[in-house]
Amino acid sequence: MDKTHSWGMASFVLSILGLTLFLAPYIGIVCSILAVIFYNIQKKKEPTKLSTAGLVMGIIGIVFNGLMLIFLAGVLTLFSTTANSVDNLIPDSKISGANAEDSINQKNISLEIIDLSCNYGDYGWIYAKGRVKNNGNTEAKYVKVNIDLYDGDEWVDSDYTYIRNTDLSAGATDSFENTWLEDSISFTRCEAFVTYS
Repeated sequence: MDKTHSWGMASFVLSILGLTLFLAPYIGIVCSILAVIFYNIQKKKEPTKLSTAGLVMGIIGIVFNGLMLIFLAGVLTLFSTTANSVDNLIPDSKISGANAEDSINQKNISLEIIDLSCNYGDYGWIYAKGRVKNNGNTEAKYVKVNIDLYDGDEWVDSDYTYIRNTDLSAGATDSFENTWLEDSISFTRCEAFVTYS
C-alpha cells in the first residue's frame, strides 16, 4: 500500500475497532477519536475514500460509545442508590422456637414458634406443622418458617414454608404446614426459625 494512504487505512481500522468495542466504551471512544484525528492527517496529504469512511464511522463510534458511557454511569448510579437503600432495611430476625425482638425504628416484632411437630407420613413424605405467634406491637410481613431436620446432632435436611396468611398482625397467631418428599433420610428431631421482612 502507498505510504500516503496509511493514515486513511489507520483511520478506517480504528473506526471499526471503535464501533466493535462498544462494550468497553473507554477503549472504543479512544479508537474512534483517533480515527477522526487520522482522517484529518490523511486529508492534508491526500483525501481517500477509506479515510472518509474512517471519519464517518469514527464520528458514529464517538456518539455510540459516548451514549454507552452515559448509560453505564446511570446503571452504576442506580446500583449505588439501590445498595444504599438495601442497607437501610430492617434486618431479618431469626427465632428458634423462642422470642426475639426488633426495636429498630421503634417497631417491636416478637415472633414465637409454638406447637412445632415433624413426623413421617406415608410413602416417604415428611410433615412439619406448627403455629407462629406475634407477641410484638407491629405487623410482621412475609413470615417465613425455616425447618431443619437433625439425626441426633447432625443436620440432614431443611425446607421452608410461609405461614398461612403470609403477614402476621400484632398479637395474632397463624399456622404453617409443610410437606416434602425425602424417602432416603431419617431424622430424630426438628428445629424451626422464623424470618420476616
